[in-house]
Amino acid sequence: MLSASYLRQAAIGYSQTNLMVLHLAAIAHSIGVDPVHFAVIFLFGGSIGFIRPPYGLDLSVASGVIEAPYFKLLRYTVPYLIAL
Repeated sequence: MLSASYLRQAAIGYSQTNLMVLHLAAIAHSIGVDPVHFAVIFLFGGSIGFIRPPYGLDLSVASGVIEAPYFKLLRYTVPYLIAL
């Protein structure tokens, strides 16, 4: 079961992302960046940011759900970071 701290951390992280994408999309559109290209770059950047320390929101929640140490999960993300 997810504890309140994990849920709070997830809610804060995702709401900040939603607010940030609105402002950055408007700025990108005003300088002529294609919206699809902006979305792809934003999602790749977000995926890297959510699995890397110090914030690693997705890994932190996953380690709490499956009750595994954070750093044990971290070593499995290396191939994905290399691929990105």
